[in-house]
Amino acid sequence: MKSSAQLFLCLLMVLCVGLFSNQAVAQSQSPEYELELLKKTQKKVDIAVPRFVKVNNPDEKDSIAEKARSILMDDLIFSELFREVSPARFASIERVKQDPTQIDYQTWRNIGAQWVLKSQYQLEPETDSITLIFRLFDAANGKFVVGKRYRAKKNFLRKIIHKFADEAVYRLTGKKGIASTRIAFVGRIREKGEIVKEIFTADVDGRNVKKLTRDGSVLLKPAWSPEGAKVAFSSYSKKNPDLYMIDTKSKKKWLMLNLPGLNAAPSWSPNGNEIALVLSKDLNSEIYSFTKTRKLRRLTKHYSIDTSPSWSPDGGKIVFASDRSGSGFPQIYIMNSLNGDQDAVTRISFNSSHNDNPAWSPDGNKIAYTSKVGEHFQIKIYYLKDRKTVIFTNGNVDREEPSWSPDGSFLVFQETRNNRSHLAFKRIGGSKIRRFIPKKEEGLMIDSIGEFHPAWSPYLN
Repeated sequence: MKSSAQLFLCLLMVLCVGLFSNQAVAQSQSPEYELELLKKTQKKVDIAVPRFVKVNNPDEKDSIAEKARSILMDDLIFSELFREVSPARFASIERVKQDPTQIDYQTWRNIGAQWVLKSQYQLEPETDSITLIFRLFDAANGKFVVGKRYRAKKNFLRKIIHKFADEAVYRLTGKKGIASTRIAFVGRIREKGEIVKEIFTADVDGRNVKKLTRDGSVLLKPAWSPEGAKVAFSSYSKKNPDLYMIDTKSKKKWLMLNLPGLNAAPSWSPNGNEIALVLSKDLNSEIYSFTKTRKLRRLTKHYSIDTSPSWSPDGGKIVFASDRSGSGFPQIYIMNSLNGDQDAVTRISFNSSHNDNPAWSPDGNKIAYTSKVGEHFQIKIYYLKDRKTVIFTNGNVDREEPSWSPDGSFLVFQETRNNRSHLAFKRIGGSKIRRFIPKKEEGLMIDSIGEFHPAWSPYLN
């Protein structure tokens, strides 16, 4: 079975004519450096998280306290910045009645805790609300770090805890965490006895799954708007790959473009005023810009296939895939976002027969993309300043379509083994690959073999 990258390229070839020529545009090539992935520079912080204490009744234990602590620990461990101090090591400390606003720094240091996170909560049954209070202490340096109080409806418990987990990461790294962000993807579900594909969103931990579409069709490449309120995607619901937009809150959907042939692979400009996308209305796959005023601006003018655009964070450049090298295999190029390939283009991929799905990092310093490595597709990262390439994943499975977390610390990608696809995460500089598992909620059954086309959200309000 072909990978999604191959299938997408084959689709382009079918819809385009006169694509190949023996003539090649001259490209200055420099050797690609196959590097070992850089080792971690961030040491994990040993953090102790005592049980959540109920205000006015500190000895009472209930399921909310256990659930809240579990969510918080999952968020902190997922960041790969923290290591949990086993509760057994501080059980004796918890048994002693304590002031929630203070800690004995030396006592916690003695059990190996560098940070201590104390939490309280209060339920308000009459309004179905919950108040959560967090206090973070730096035991290693003997100081109070931050305190936060949140009040919301009880069903927002998970969101509140995600929010504070992001605050803890910020206090450690200077960058907001990603627990409050979401993943958009095409998922397979079993509905009324049939298996269909639709677009979903879910929290990074796989919870809070929301079904955005009800097309019952082939859907491709969801892309978040910069503020996270909308998702653009392609749908075959009208027998042609047309471009649609959907509001993530109201789930209102509207048609954006339905030109003959491809209207696919959308990528938003950083200011949200344009979408770069692939159109084949010219009997060839070309990259265009589609503006808020519904005007089209052609960016590539080449007889070869051009696809998979991704904007730089400053909006000045677009990285894309093209087989214009003359080899008949797609490579990765960078062009100016204003004049397109009429100015010089820069090739950044070498030593691989197939490269696709480039994604520009939020800091502007890196480009992740899919590349053929041996017999499988893997993720590579190109470092623009050093002009060097890192092989980010390896192994006997296909990994494709990388998408960056908004802080640039993780990539999510599609992983396929034995013809079954799901999504997975890996931290930049890390070694562990973890599967993204959407959980069954709200009557939705996510088919375990069917998650495709991941897109990581920006920071959400």
